[in-house]
Amino acid sequence: MKVKPNDLHKIIKYPSQLDISFTEQCNQDCDYCWADKSAKTRLDYNAIKKAIDIFCGLPLREKTVTFTTNEPLLDAALYKKTVNYLLSKRNPDNSIRIITTTNGILLTKPVRDFIVERLNDNFWLNISLDGLRQSHDAHRKLRGKPGISAFDISWKHFSRLPRDKVRVISTITPSEIGSFRQNMDFILDSGFRNLDVFAQMYTLWSEPDLAALERGLRYLVARFNKNPEERNNLRLLNRLWGDTHYAKVLFGSDAKFYLFEWVLAIPYLRRRKFIIGDILSGIDFDKRIALFDELFYSASKYNSPMPCKGCEYNTFCSYPLPLFLWCTYQKRDFSRYFMNFCSIAKIFIRFSLEVAPPVKNESDSIKLNKYLNATAKRAC
Repeated sequence: MKVKPNDLHKIIKYPSQLDISFTEQCNQDCDYCWADKSAKTRLDYNAIKKAIDIFCGLPLREKTVTFTTNEPLLDAALYKKTVNYLLSKRNPDNSIRIITTTNGILLTKPVRDFIVERLNDNFWLNISLDGLRQSHDAHRKLRGKPGISAFDISWKHFSRLPRDKVRVISTITPSEIGSFRQNMDFILDSGFRNLDVFAQMYTLWSEPDLAALERGLRYLVARFNKNPEERNNLRLLNRLWGDTHYAKVLFGSDAKFYLFEWVLAIPYLRRRKFIIGDILSGIDFDKRIALFDELFYSASKYNSPMPCKGCEYNTFCSYPLPLFLWCTYQKRDFSRYFMNFCSIAKIFIRFSLEVAPPVKNESDSIKLNKYLNATAKRAC
Protein backbone atom coordinates (compact mmCIF):
# COMPACT_ATOMS: atom_id res chain seq x y z
CA MET A 1 0.00 0.00 0.00
CA LYS A 2 1.26 3.47 -0.85
CA VAL A 3 2.21 5.49 2.21
CA LYS A 4 1.67 9.24 2.19
CA PRO A 5 4.32 11.13 4.20
CA ASN A 6 3.23 13.70 6.74
CA ASP A 7 4.37 16.59 4.56
CA LEU A 8 1.46 16.05 2.20
CA HIS A 9 -0.80 17.95 4.56
CA LYS A 10 1.16 21.08 3.66
CA ILE A 11 0.11 20.95 0.02
CA ILE A 12 -2.93 22.97 -0.85
CA LYS A 13 -4.83 22.33 -4.06
CA TYR A 14 -4.10 25.58 -5.86
CA PRO A 15 -0.58 26.99 -6.22
CA SER A 16 -0.28 30.57 -5.02
CA GLN A 17 2.98 31.34 -6.83
CA LEU A 18 3.74 31.25 -10.55
CA ASP A 19 7.42 31.20 -11.52
CA ILE A 20 7.97 32.30 -15.11
CA SER A 21 11.13 31.17 -16.89
CA PHE A 22 11.55 33.23 -20.08
CA THR A 23 14.60 31.17 -20.97
CA GLU A 24 16.87 28.64 -19.31
CA GLN A 25 19.97 30.48 -20.41
CA CYS A 26 21.99 32.88 -18.27
CA ASN A 27 24.74 35.43 -18.77
CA GLN A 28 26.66 34.03 -15.80
CA ASP A 29 28.24 30.66 -15.16
CA CYS A 30 27.93 30.22 -11.40
CA ASP A 31 29.61 27.03 -10.22
CA TYR A 32 27.05 26.63 -7.43
CA CYS A 33 24.02 26.95 -9.72
CA TRP A 34 21.74 23.92 -9.45
CA ALA A 35 19.81 24.54 -12.68
CA ASP A 36 20.42 22.47 -15.80
CA LYS A 37 20.63 24.68 -18.90
CA SER A 38 20.15 22.13 -21.65
CA ALA A 39 16.90 23.62 -23.00
CA LYS A 40 17.21 26.15 -25.80
CA THR A 41 13.54 27.13 -25.79
CA ARG A 42 12.24 30.67 -25.21
CA LEU A 43 8.81 31.93 -24.28
CA ASP A 44 6.84 34.35 -26.43
CA TYR A 45 4.52 37.04 -25.16
CA ASN A 46 1.26 35.40 -26.25
CA ALA A 47 2.09 32.19 -24.36
CA ILE A 48 3.00 34.20 -21.26
CA LYS A 49 -0.30 36.12 -21.38
CA LYS A 50 -2.28 32.88 -21.56
CA ALA A 51 -0.35 31.39 -18.64
CA ILE A 52 -0.97 34.49 -16.55
CA ASP A 53 -4.67 34.39 -17.41
CA ILE A 54 -4.86 30.77 -16.24
CA PHE A 55 -3.02 31.55 -13.01
CA CYS A 56 -5.05 34.68 -12.29
CA GLY A 57 -8.21 32.65 -12.78
CA LEU A 58 -7.45 30.47 -9.77
CA PRO A 59 -9.77 31.03 -6.77
CA LEU A 60 -7.09 32.64 -4.61
CA ARG A 61 -7.14 36.34 -3.89
CA GLU A 62 -3.45 36.72 -3.07
CA LYS A 63 -1.02 35.53 -5.73
CA THR A 64 2.68 35.92 -6.45
CA VAL A 65 4.42 35.93 -9.82
CA THR A 66 8.20 35.69 -9.93
CA PHE A 67 10.88 36.03 -12.57
CA THR A 68 13.78 34.04 -11.24
CA THR A 69 16.06 30.97 -11.53
CA ASN A 70 17.56 32.05 -14.86
CA GLU A 71 18.32 35.67 -15.74
CA PRO A 72 14.96 37.35 -16.58
CA LEU A 73 16.49 40.51 -18.07
CA LEU A 74 18.07 38.74 -21.05
CA ASP A 75 15.02 39.95 -22.98
CA ALA A 76 14.24 43.32 -21.42
CA ALA A 77 11.44 44.14 -23.87
CA LEU A 78 9.60 40.88 -23.10
CA TYR A 79 10.12 41.41 -19.38
CA LYS A 80 8.61 44.91 -19.51
CA LYS A 81 5.59 43.79 -21.55
CA THR A 82 4.96 40.92 -19.15
CA VAL A 83 5.18 43.16 -16.08
CA ASN A 84 2.77 45.68 -17.59
CA TYR A 85 0.32 42.91 -18.41
CA LEU A 86 0.51 41.60 -14.86
CA LEU A 87 -0.14 45.07 -13.49
CA SER A 88 -3.22 45.34 -15.73
CA LYS A 89 -4.59 42.13 -14.16
CA ARG A 90 -4.67 43.51 -10.65
CA ASN A 91 -8.13 44.10 -9.22
CA PRO A 92 -9.92 43.63 -5.85
CA ASP A 93 -10.16 39.89 -6.53
CA ASN A 94 -6.57 39.52 -7.73
CA SER A 95 -3.89 40.86 -5.42
CA ILE A 96 -0.75 40.08 -7.41
CA ARG A 97 2.70 40.45 -5.94
CA ILE A 98 5.51 40.64 -8.52
CA ILE A 99 9.08 39.66 -7.68
CA THR A 100 12.08 39.92 -10.00
CA THR A 101 15.45 38.38 -9.16
CA THR A 102 18.47 39.46 -11.21
CA ASN A 103 22.23 39.12 -11.11
CA GLY A 104 22.43 42.78 -12.13
CA ILE A 105 24.60 42.43 -15.23
CA LEU A 106 21.81 43.79 -17.46
CA LEU A 107 20.30 46.18 -14.93
CA THR A 108 21.17 49.19 -17.10
CA LYS A 109 19.53 52.58 -16.67
CA PRO A 110 16.45 52.04 -18.92
CA VAL A 111 15.58 48.73 -17.23
CA ARG A 112 16.52 50.03 -13.80
CA ASP A 113 14.31 53.11 -14.21
CA PHE A 114 11.39 50.93 -15.36
CA ILE A 115 11.69 48.77 -12.25
CA VAL A 116 12.40 51.53 -9.73
CA GLU A 117 9.35 53.52 -10.86
CA ARG A 118 7.15 50.55 -9.95
CA LEU A 119 8.74 49.44 -6.68
CA ASN A 120 6.28 49.18 -3.80
CA ASP A 121 5.03 46.63 -1.27
CA ASN A 122 3.68 44.47 -4.10
CA PHE A 123 6.50 44.93 -6.59
CA TRP A 124 9.89 43.75 -5.36
CA LEU A 125 13.35 43.59 -6.86
CA ASN A 126 15.75 40.94 -5.56
CA ILE A 127 19.42 41.30 -6.42
CA SER A 128 22.00 38.53 -6.17
CA LEU A 129 24.96 39.84 -4.20
CA ASP A 130 27.27 37.55 -2.24
CA GLY A 131 29.31 40.32 -0.66
CA LEU A 132 32.65 41.88 -1.47
CA ARG A 133 34.32 41.40 -4.86
CA GLN A 134 36.46 38.42 -3.87
CA SER A 135 33.55 36.42 -2.45
CA HIS A 136 31.11 37.43 -5.18
CA ASP A 137 33.50 36.56 -7.99
CA ALA A 138 34.64 33.33 -6.32
CA HIS A 139 31.63 31.48 -7.78
CA ARG A 140 30.07 33.91 -10.24
CA LYS A 141 31.75 34.09 -13.65
CA LEU A 142 30.62 36.01 -16.71
CA ARG A 143 29.72 33.60 -19.48
CA GLY A 144 32.19 33.87 -22.34
CA LYS A 145 34.20 36.62 -20.62
CA PRO A 146 36.95 35.04 -18.50
CA GLY A 147 38.93 37.39 -16.34
CA ILE A 148 36.23 40.08 -16.14
CA SER A 149 34.74 40.73 -12.70
CA ALA A 150 31.02 40.04 -12.45
CA PHE A 151 31.02 42.04 -9.23
CA ASP A 152 32.31 45.22 -10.89
CA ILE A 153 29.53 45.22 -13.51
CA SER A 154 26.73 44.27 -11.12
CA TRP A 155 27.80 46.67 -8.38
CA LYS A 156 27.88 49.58 -10.84
CA HIS A 157 24.13 48.99 -11.30
CA PHE A 158 23.30 47.92 -7.74
CA SER A 159 24.88 51.02 -6.24
CA ARG A 160 22.32 53.18 -8.06
CA LEU A 161 19.30 51.40 -6.58
CA PRO A 162 17.11 52.72 -3.71
CA ARG A 163 18.35 50.75 -0.73
CA ASP A 164 15.07 50.55 1.20
CA LYS A 165 13.03 48.98 -1.61
CA VAL A 166 15.41 46.26 -2.77
CA ARG A 167 16.12 42.84 -1.27
CA VAL A 168 19.63 41.41 -1.37
CA ILE A 169 19.83 37.65 -1.92
CA SER A 170 23.17 36.44 -0.60
CA THR A 171 24.32 32.86 -1.18
CA ILE A 172 26.71 31.56 1.46
CA THR A 173 29.21 28.83 0.59
CA PRO A 174 31.76 26.86 2.62
CA SER A 175 34.63 28.37 0.64
CA GLU A 176 33.61 31.91 1.60
CA ILE A 177 32.23 31.32 5.08
CA GLY A 178 35.40 32.75 6.59
CA SER A 179 34.47 36.12 5.05
CA PHE A 180 30.82 36.00 6.12
CA ARG A 181 31.04 38.84 8.61
CA GLN A 182 32.92 41.15 6.22
CA ASN A 183 30.48 40.37 3.39
CA MET A 184 27.41 41.06 5.51
CA ASP A 185 28.94 44.27 6.85
CA PHE A 186 29.63 45.41 3.30
CA ILE A 187 26.02 44.84 2.24
CA LEU A 188 24.49 46.48 5.31
CA ASP A 189 27.00 49.34 5.45
CA SER A 190 26.13 50.04 1.81
CA GLY A 191 22.63 50.89 3.02
CA PHE A 192 20.67 47.77 2.06
CA ARG A 193 18.20 46.84 4.78
CA ASN A 194 16.34 43.89 3.27
CA LEU A 195 18.52 40.80 3.38
CA ASP A 196 17.88 37.18 2.49
CA VAL A 197 20.70 34.80 3.43
CA PHE A 198 20.76 31.37 1.83
CA ALA A 199 23.30 28.61 2.46
CA GLN A 200 24.37 26.58 -0.55
CA MET A 201 22.76 23.18 -0.14
CA TYR A 202 24.26 21.46 -3.16
CA THR A 203 27.64 21.06 -1.53
CA LEU A 204 28.65 19.36 1.70
CA TRP A 205 29.62 21.45 4.73
CA SER A 206 32.26 20.21 7.16
CA GLU A 207 31.89 20.55 10.93
CA PRO A 208 34.29 23.55 11.01
CA ASP A 209 32.28 25.16 8.20
CA LEU A 210 29.03 24.65 10.13
CA ALA A 211 30.61 26.12 13.25
CA ALA A 212 31.72 29.16 11.23
CA LEU A 213 28.21 29.48 9.78
CA GLU A 214 26.75 29.45 13.27
CA ARG A 215 29.15 32.17 14.42
CA GLY A 216 28.35 34.23 11.34
CA LEU A 217 24.58 34.06 11.80
CA ARG A 218 24.93 34.87 15.50
CA TYR A 219 26.79 38.04 14.54
CA LEU A 220 24.29 38.94 11.82
CA VAL A 221 21.23 38.50 14.04
CA ALA A 222 22.89 40.49 16.81
CA ARG A 223 23.59 43.33 14.39
CA PHE A 224 19.97 43.43 13.25
CA ASN A 225 18.64 43.20 16.81
CA LYS A 226 20.94 46.01 17.93
CA ASN A 227 19.20 48.56 15.69
CA PRO A 228 15.46 47.70 15.78
CA GLU A 229 14.51 51.31 15.04
CA GLU A 230 15.69 50.79 11.46
CA ARG A 231 12.93 48.18 11.01
CA ASN A 232 15.18 46.00 8.96
CA ASN A 233 14.02 42.87 7.19
CA LEU A 234 16.11 39.74 7.67
CA ARG A 235 15.02 36.41 6.21
CA LEU A 236 16.76 33.20 7.19
CA LEU A 237 13.94 30.65 6.78
CA ASN A 238 14.07 30.67 3.02
CA ARG A 239 13.68 28.28 0.11
CA LEU A 240 14.48 24.69 1.01
CA TRP A 241 13.56 24.82 4.70
CA GLY A 242 10.26 26.61 4.23
CA ASP A 243 7.07 25.27 2.67
CA THR A 244 7.18 27.70 -0.25
CA HIS A 245 8.00 25.06 -2.85
CA TYR A 246 4.63 23.37 -2.23
CA ALA A 247 2.88 26.59 -3.22
CA LYS A 248 4.69 27.01 -6.54
CA VAL A 249 4.10 26.11 -10.15
CA LEU A 250 6.57 26.78 -12.97
CA PHE A 251 5.74 28.05 -16.43
CA GLY A 252 8.77 26.83 -18.32
CA SER A 253 10.47 28.26 -21.37
CA ASP A 254 8.74 25.57 -23.49
CA ALA A 255 5.28 26.95 -22.55
CA LYS A 256 4.48 23.99 -20.26
CA PHE A 257 3.38 24.11 -16.64
CA TYR A 258 5.67 22.08 -14.36
CA LEU A 259 5.35 20.86 -10.78
CA PHE A 260 7.67 23.56 -9.43
CA GLU A 261 10.79 25.50 -10.41
CA TRP A 262 13.11 22.82 -9.06
CA VAL A 263 12.46 20.54 -12.04
CA LEU A 264 14.94 22.82 -13.80
CA ALA A 265 17.62 20.78 -12.03
CA ILE A 266 16.77 17.92 -14.41
CA PRO A 267 18.02 17.73 -18.02
CA TYR A 268 15.32 19.02 -20.33
CA LEU A 269 14.55 15.76 -22.12
CA ARG A 270 14.10 13.91 -18.80
CA ARG A 271 11.70 16.27 -17.04
CA ARG A 272 8.55 15.61 -19.06
CA LYS A 273 7.03 13.48 -16.31
CA PHE A 274 6.69 16.63 -14.22
CA ILE A 275 4.55 18.48 -16.76
CA ILE A 276 1.17 19.30 -15.19
CA GLY A 277 -0.43 21.29 -17.99
CA ASP A 278 -0.13 23.78 -20.81
CA ILE A 279 -1.80 26.96 -22.04
CA LEU A 280 -4.52 24.97 -23.86
CA SER A 281 -5.51 22.49 -21.14
CA GLY A 282 -4.63 24.54 -18.06
CA ILE A 283 -3.16 23.06 -14.86
CA ASP A 284 -3.98 19.51 -13.77
CA PHE A 285 -4.25 19.94 -9.99
CA ASP A 286 -4.84 16.24 -9.33
CA LYS A 287 -1.64 15.36 -11.18
CA ARG A 288 0.18 18.03 -9.19
CA ILE A 289 -0.81 16.39 -5.89
CA ALA A 290 -0.04 12.91 -7.27
CA LEU A 291 3.46 13.95 -8.33
CA PHE A 292 4.20 15.41 -4.90
CA ASP A 293 2.92 12.16 -3.41
CA GLU A 294 5.18 10.11 -5.68
CA LEU A 295 8.23 12.25 -4.93
CA PHE A 296 7.69 12.01 -1.18
CA TYR A 297 7.26 8.26 -1.40
CA SER A 298 10.46 7.85 -3.42
CA ALA A 299 12.48 10.19 -1.22
CA SER A 300 11.27 8.74 2.09
CA LYS A 301 12.78 5.35 1.23
CA TYR A 302 16.21 6.92 1.74
CA ASN A 303 15.39 8.12 5.25
CA SER A 304 13.52 5.53 7.26
CA PRO A 305 12.72 6.07 10.03
CA MET A 306 12.28 9.76 9.33
CA PRO A 307 14.82 11.77 11.36
CA CYS A 308 12.41 14.73 11.40
CA LYS A 309 9.79 13.15 13.63
CA GLY A 310 11.19 14.20 17.00
CA CYS A 311 12.94 17.36 15.85
CA GLU A 312 12.04 20.51 17.79
CA TYR A 313 12.10 22.51 14.55
CA ASN A 314 9.79 20.21 12.62
CA THR A 315 7.00 22.81 12.60
CA PHE A 316 9.19 25.30 10.75
CA CYS A 317 11.04 22.95 8.44
CA SER A 318 10.09 21.04 5.33
CA TYR A 319 11.20 17.89 3.56
CA PRO A 320 13.82 18.88 0.92
CA LEU A 321 12.20 17.56 -2.24
CA PRO A 322 14.24 19.94 -4.44
CA LEU A 323 17.43 18.46 -3.00
CA PHE A 324 16.12 14.95 -3.61
CA LEU A 325 15.47 15.74 -7.27
CA TRP A 326 18.95 17.19 -7.69
CA CYS A 327 20.62 14.21 -6.00
CA THR A 328 18.61 11.74 -8.08
CA TYR A 329 19.64 13.20 -11.41
CA GLN A 330 23.18 14.09 -10.35
CA LYS A 331 23.62 10.58 -8.93
CA ARG A 332 24.54 11.85 -5.45
CA ASP A 333 23.98 10.17 -2.09
CA PHE A 334 20.71 11.75 -0.96
CA SER A 335 21.00 10.40 2.59
CA ARG A 336 24.29 12.21 3.00
CA TYR A 337 23.01 15.46 1.52
CA PHE A 338 19.83 15.18 3.58
CA MET A 339 21.81 15.12 6.83
CA ASN A 340 23.86 18.05 5.56
CA PHE A 341 20.60 19.89 4.84
CA CYS A 342 19.30 19.01 8.29
CA SER A 343 22.39 20.42 10.06
CA ILE A 344 22.20 23.71 8.17
CA ALA A 345 18.42 24.04 8.49
CA LYS A 346 18.58 23.71 12.28
CA ILE A 347 21.13 26.51 12.49
CA PHE A 348 19.12 28.83 10.25
CA ILE A 349 15.79 28.15 11.93
CA ARG A 350 17.21 28.63 15.42
CA PHE A 351 18.69 32.02 14.58
CA SER A 352 15.61 33.10 12.65
CA LEU A 353 13.57 32.57 15.80
CA GLU A 354 16.02 34.79 17.69
CA VAL A 355 15.40 37.82 15.48
CA ALA A 356 13.66 40.32 17.75
CA PRO A 357 10.69 42.52 16.76
CA PRO A 358 10.17 44.96 15.16
CA VAL A 359 12.82 43.55 12.84
CA LYS A 360 10.91 41.48 10.28
CA ASN A 361 11.90 37.89 9.60
CA GLU A 362 9.94 34.86 8.56
CA SER A 363 7.00 35.29 10.93
CA ASP A 364 4.55 35.01 8.04
CA SER A 365 6.03 31.66 6.99
CA ILE A 366 5.86 30.40 10.55
CA LYS A 367 2.20 31.42 10.77
CA LEU A 368 1.51 29.74 7.45
CA ASN A 369 3.07 26.48 8.61
CA LYS A 370 1.01 26.49 11.79
CA TYR A 371 -2.16 27.30 9.85
CA LEU A 372 -1.59 24.47 7.37
CA ASN A 373 -0.88 22.03 10.18
CA ALA A 374 -4.05 23.06 12.00
CA THR A 375 -6.09 22.81 8.80
CA ALA A 376 -4.75 19.32 8.14
CA LYS A 377 -5.68 18.14 11.63
CA ARG A 378 -9.23 19.39 11.22
CA ALA A 379 -9.48 17.61 7.88
CA CYS A 380 -8.36 14.26 9.29
